[in-house]
Amino acid sequence: MINMTTVLISKCERNNVAKIMVQCAVDHGGLGNGIVRDPTLTGADRQRCAFTVIKAGKKVVYRTTPELYESITQMDTNSAAFMSNLFGKFTDALRFGATNTPSFMMRNFIRDTVTAGINSKYGFTPLVDSFRGMWKLTHDKQFKADFYAQGVPMDTYIRNDIRGRRISRKSYGRISKSTRLVLDRPCGS
Repeated sequence: MINMTTVLISKCERNNVAKIMVQCAVDHGGLGNGIVRDPTLTGADRQRCAFTVIKAGKKVVYRTTPELYESITQMDTNSAAFMSNLFGKFTDALRFGATNTPSFMMRNFIRDTVTAGINSKYGFTPLVDSFRGMWKLTHDKQFKADFYAQGVPMDTYIRNDIRGRRISRKSYGRISKSTRLVLDRPCGS
C-alpha cells in the first residue's frame, strides 16, 4: 500500500513538472521550440526524448532535446516553477529588445494612429489628434494626472497577463454561489 502510494505521488509529481514545462514553452515561445507536441507518438519514449502530460484525462505526447528531457525527469515541481519564472525573464528581455527600437516605435505609432482614425466614432483625425494628445500629456498637469490615475500606461501589462486571468476565471467558477455573492458585492454594501 505504501509502495503504491509512493509510486502514485511520484507519477503525479512528474506530470506536474511536465505540465509546468509545457506551459512555459507555450507562454515563452520566443525561446525557441525546446518542447513540441508530437501527435505521431502514443506514449512516452525515453529513446526519442518523448514524455506525456495528462490534460483533462487524456495523454498528450511532447518531444524535447535530450538535455531538457533529462532535466524534466529529474526536476520537482518547485524547480520547474523556478525555471518557468527564469524563462519568463529572458522572454521579457527579448520582447523589450524587439519593441524598444525607433523603427518599431514609428511603425507602431503610425499603425495605431491610422487604426484609431478608422475606428473612431468621434472624429479622430490621424496624426493631428495624436500630436495634440502628446502635447497635452506633456503640458497639462491635470490631464497627465488623470491619464496615469486611470491606468492607461498599465494596459500593456494587463494584456500580457491573459493566462493569469484565465486561471482566475476557472477558479472563480469553482467557488460556491454564496461565496460569489460576497465577492461580487461592492465594498460597504
